[in-house]
Amino acid sequence: MAYKIKIWLCLVQLQVLMVNAIPRHGSYVMDIDDQFDSVRGDNPYLVEFYAPWCGHCKKLEPEYEKVGAKLDGTGIYIAKADATLMTRLAEKYKIRGFPTILYIQKDRIVTFRGERTAEDISRFAIRCRSAPISPLYNIGGLRDRLNKQTQDSLFVYVGDQHHHVYNEYREVANNFSVEIDFYHADQSAMKEELPASAKLPLVFVYKDGRRYQFNPLQDSSLTDWVNEERFIAIQPAKGALYYDLLELDKMLVIIVAQENSKDRLVAKHSKRAVDGAKYISLDRNLRQFQFVVMTSPQTVSSIVLGAVPVPYAIAFHPKTHIYYELQKPVQEMDTADWIDFITGIITEKSQGLGGKGYFRHLQRALYGFATSTLELWSESRVLFIVVVVIPMFVICLVIYTLCCISWGEESDEMEDISDAGEDEGEDEGEDEGEADEDEQLPDTQSDEKSGHLKTE
Repeated sequence: MAYKIKIWLCLVQLQVLMVNAIPRHGSYVMDIDDQFDSVRGDNPYLVEFYAPWCGHCKKLEPEYEKVGAKLDGTGIYIAKADATLMTRLAEKYKIRGFPTILYIQKDRIVTFRGERTAEDISRFAIRCRSAPISPLYNIGGLRDRLNKQTQDSLFVYVGDQHHHVYNEYREVANNFSVEIDFYHADQSAMKEELPASAKLPLVFVYKDGRRYQFNPLQDSSLTDWVNEERFIAIQPAKGALYYDLLELDKMLVIIVAQENSKDRLVAKHSKRAVDGAKYISLDRNLRQFQFVVMTSPQTVSSIVLGAVPVPYAIAFHPKTHIYYELQKPVQEMDTADWIDFITGIITEKSQGLGGKGYFRHLQRALYGFATSTLELWSESRVLFIVVVVIPMFVICLVIYTLCCISWGEESDEMEDISDAGEDEGEDEGEDEGEADEDEQLPDTQSDEKSGHLKTE
C-alpha cells in the first residue's frame, strides 16, 4: 500500500512539474508534447500549434508572449506545440493550417478565429472560460457595457429563465458567446427600457447606438435573427469573421480602408470613405446589404483579379461571385452617390462583373497561383526553392527526357525505313538493268542478221 502511495505521489509531482513548467528565459508560454492530454486534467489551456518555417507563426510569436503576460494569474495556461514534431497531437486536434490557436478544457475545444493580436486572443480566452450568459442587475450596468463596447453587438434577454424562448436563447449564446456578449435580466432591472405594455419575454440587441427588438411574428427564428443582427452596420472583417459574412445571403459592400495608416493621406481618405457610407449602412430598408471594412486589399484583389488602391470599395455577392465597381473614388462618395450606387444594383441597371463561368474560374486559379507564389517568395526564399523551383525543374526534366526518348525512337525508325528503301531501290535497279540487257539482246541479234544478209 505504501509503495502504491509513493508511486501516486511521484506521478502527481511529475504532472505538476509538466503543467507549471515555463522553460524558456522567463517566458509565459510553455512548450507541450504528445503527452499533453495525459497531464492537462480539467485545467483550461490556450494552445498555439505552429510550424518553424511559417512566416505567420513568427509574426504571432511576440503577440502570443503578450497574451501569456496578460493572462498570467487568471488560471488559464498558455502553451504552444510544434506541429511538425508533435504530429500525433496535431492529428488528434485536426490541425490543418498554421498558426492555429485552440482553447481546450475538458471535452470543450474552441478555435480562435479573430485577429492575431494580444488583445483579441486574450479576450477570446477569457470569454471561453466565462459563462455564455451574464446577469444584468440594473440599467446602469447595461449602460456601462454599452459605453465600453462601441464596435460590437450586445444581446439582452428580459423575462423568466424557465421560458422556452430562454432555452433557445441559451443555445444561441453557447454558439456565439466567444464573439458576442449575451445577458439576461428580469423586468425590474430593465423597467426603464421597457414600454408600459411590454409582454415578456423580450430579446433586444444593442448596436450602432440603437436598440432593435426580436419579433417572433416577423422574424423566422431567434437563431437566425441573432446570426444576422450580430453584425454591426459597418462590420470590421477581423480574422475568420469574413467567412461568416460569406454565409449570409446578402450583398457585401466591402470597403478597403486603413484609418490608422502611417501615410496621412491614406488615413484621411480612408476615414472619409467609411464616414461617407455610415448613413446608408444604417438604413433598415436595405438589410439585404451588409457593409464591411477591411484593412488589407488582398481579398478585394482576389475578387477583381488585380491590385487595388487604398481606400477602395466594391459590392460583392458571395453566392454568384458577381461584383460591382463604383463610378468614382470611394473617398469622394457622399450619401447621394451611395444611394445611386445601391439603387443601380437593386434595379439591375448597373453592370455586374465576374461570375462563376469556366473562363472566370480559370482566371481566378491562375491569379491565385501567381499571388501565392509571389507571397511565398517574399516570405522565404529557401521554401520557395523547395516548393516551387525544384518540383518545376524535375517536371521539366521528366518532360524533356520523355520527349527525347520518343524522338530518338522515331528517328531510328525513320533511318531503318530509309535504309530498307535504299536496299530495295538497289535491288530494283539491278533487276531493271538485267531486264534491259535481255530486252536489248534480241535487237542486237536482229541487227547482226540483217548485216549478214546485206553482206551477202
